[in-house]
Amino acid sequence: MKGRRKVRASPVLQTLLLLFMLLAMFGPLLNLLIWTVAESWYFPHSLPSRWGLKYWYQVFNPYSDVSSSLLTSVLIALLSVGVCLLISVPAGYALSRRKMPLRMLFMLLFLIPQAFPNLTVY
Repeated sequence: MKGRRKVRASPVLQTLLLLFMLLAMFGPLLNLLIWTVAESWYFPHSLPSRWGLKYWYQVFNPYSDVSSSLLTSVLIALLSVGVCLLISVPAGYALSRRKMPLRMLFMLLFLIPQAFPNLTVY
């Protein structure tokens, strides 16, 4: 096998591909950021007709209950991560190191959602 040629895309195509990937990654975040400062945004317009921070004032109002809700969400998230770690780390160790009778069946059950992610939703 001599003289194998490497195929490379042109710099213009590479730049377009990079821009498309950046738009796919950061486009939804940019849209969300615009929605946070839009006070009115109707269909035919590509940008909001009125901008403002009215909704941010409502969130950070001293009488709003955002801080306790955020604290509750963080505590639930930390608790669920802890429980998942307590279950999954010993299970992963046991599946990788021990010879169990149904080991391959359990491995298959864990790997099927990775191969077919939409099947787990429906």
